[in-house]
Amino acid sequence: MKKTVLKVLKKALETINNKKIIQEGAFVTGKEAYEIINKILLYRILEDKEFIKPDIRPLLESNYLFEPLHGVLYGLQQGRYTFEEIPWTPEGKEAVESLYHELRKEVFSFKEAEDHFLGDIYEEFIESKNRKSLGQFYTPPEIVEYIVEKALEDFNPVKNPYIKVGDIACGAGHFLVKAYDVLYDKFLEALPELKKSYGPDYWKKEQLHNHLLEHCIYGMDFDGFGVNLTSINLLLKDLSHLPKALNILKGDSLIRWEKKEEDHGKKKDFYSEKFDVILGNPPYVGHKTLKISYKQWLLKEYPQVFHDKSDLSYCFFERILENLCLGGKGMIITSRYFMESPTGKSLRKYLQNRAELLEIVDFYGGEIFKGLGVATAIYLFSRKSPGQEEKKEEVQNLQIRKFLDPKSKMDIGRPLEEVFQGKAFRSFSISQKDLKEGRWTLISKEEKARYQRIQNLSATTLREVGLSFQGIITGCDRAFIMKDAEATEKGIEQGLLKPWIKSRHVQKYGIQGNDQKLIYANSIEDPKTSPRAMDHIAGYRNRLRNRRECLRGIRPWHHLQWGRTPGLFEQKKIVFPYKSATNRFALDSGKLFCSADVYVLVIKDQYKNQLSLEYLLGVLNSAVYEDYFQSFGKNLGKGIYDYYPNSVMDLRIPRDESLQKEIETLVGKILQGQEQNSLMGEIDQRLGDYFGI
Repeated sequence: MKKTVLKVLKKALETINNKKIIQEGAFVTGKEAYEIINKILLYRILEDKEFIKPDIRPLLESNYLFEPLHGVLYGLQQGRYTFEEIPWTPEGKEAVESLYHELRKEVFSFKEAEDHFLGDIYEEFIESKNRKSLGQFYTPPEIVEYIVEKALEDFNPVKNPYIKVGDIACGAGHFLVKAYDVLYDKFLEALPELKKSYGPDYWKKEQLHNHLLEHCIYGMDFDGFGVNLTSINLLLKDLSHLPKALNILKGDSLIRWEKKEEDHGKKKDFYSEKFDVILGNPPYVGHKTLKISYKQWLLKEYPQVFHDKSDLSYCFFERILENLCLGGKGMIITSRYFMESPTGKSLRKYLQNRAELLEIVDFYGGEIFKGLGVATAIYLFSRKSPGQEEKKEEVQNLQIRKFLDPKSKMDIGRPLEEVFQGKAFRSFSISQKDLKEGRWTLISKEEKARYQRIQNLSATTLREVGLSFQGIITGCDRAFIMKDAEATEKGIEQGLLKPWIKSRHVQKYGIQGNDQKLIYANSIEDPKTSPRAMDHIAGYRNRLRNRRECLRGIRPWHHLQWGRTPGLFEQKKIVFPYKSATNRFALDSGKLFCSADVYVLVIKDQYKNQLSLEYLLGVLNSAVYEDYFQSFGKNLGKGIYDYYPNSVMDLRIPRDESLQKEIETLVGKILQGQEQNSLMGEIDQRLGDYFGI
């Protein structure tokens, strides 16, 4: 039924969006239109659940559609609405009546609608591009269930009847709705003990709903409509008992409301006491998407974890930890990038000092949030006591659950505990102290031993003996890149044409399918000397002139945006893609110019008599080094790894003369066209023997 409802709502949105539906009102925005149609949907749900009588008049004759959602139930139940004619436009009244009657058809029966139905509609309806910009992603129910049940598994209502559970980025409230269910069952089971310990007058089954909503469940989100939906989803749990107040507020949780001198009412009260549990799916928004003013504020407010290229999610770790009581638990699903990226170094250090890490479920690039390309992990942690912070020691081993093959489909259509028992996941324990500031490497003891042997038996990093740089940024590929045939047809001056490759052309050992040429326009000092090239480039004059460097007068409009110097490319070199599922390093004799999605590796002058590119090529393309690199490399999702030099150049290379000669000989045969697979197998065998793995 959900798909049918979505279809009806989308059609209604098209009707209402950007229309004037009230005589004296402005045109409604997309968000306002969406709120209106969801209130009509809520109204229909309340009718079918027999909370209100079927009657369209309140929709048309009261301010119901224009009031905050969290007040709707109170007003409808207690008859607070005074009906008075709303000055609808004919189109507005027709749109409301049409949607109401459409949702009254027999195909729609909301009597059995689950409490998270409205939240599901909200999260599936909002456009994915808007979700990505806001950092809002639909969390699969299996993930929600696992996080909530795990975070609350040790909770005892008798010991702590006023547990404080929060989601400080609650969205449509799925985590809090599930928390309500788990807490309700635990309180119900503990009722006899609660009556004995605290008296029978208060601890009754009919009181549990109000107790949970007034004293145990807390939520905040910057999106007011999500807050309203959370409120409704929680209230719908028991329509016969309505609490005096809800602790579900609109606000930016990264603002430290508890420290504000001015009165912010409930927001200040919200953070006045520490939480026992904070869970959820806080937003992860890249630094490029953040508004400059907000980013500057974050740099000032969260200097311990947030720096120039940090993600918004980093700040939520700090905010959660500072609002947990000692021993309180935080459990969230968020981006895994910080574990390996340079920008996450400060956050890694902060968590080592302030948190006791209890469990990490590393989906390792497996797709959890469909179509959004975000690699995620679940983190369970508690706040360390001051003594623990000073010792910087773990209290117990950190449980790791790691998805083994990020290139395969993630199957989570069943409880995660069942998924973890399958072959797709590996479970093991490590010590928190083994997580280093440089990067967090989540590998088993066996993998760690193999990794450590390579580290110990390799005296040199690539960074010590080599140099790496990015390819050319054109600023407009169409102006400078063309196929061979087109260059010939247009008679482009031969001295300007350079063989051109992108990342897709780079394979292990060699280059495939590169039939493109670059017009190296930086060599054009006098445009009159290269009329054919200039004729082609001039077709993109307006776009080229609007490039940042041209507007600033740094580059002539017909030059490449970042062309580097030809000599960098006209030398023997190794090229590799900036992201890939496997190690792909190819040797170029000194002809190829590269796109910005390709990086170049050359040996420093002082080491050219000691090391060869052929030796490095064999080592880097081996299965041994692919496993080695991917044990610590940054996983971007769907089995794709980040091969930026900041990781690649950390690889350690053995400096054994005998090993080097053997691998150079094998690589030479590969480059001559001999059987590659068997020769690569020999290289793997030789490296495996050398490292004893």
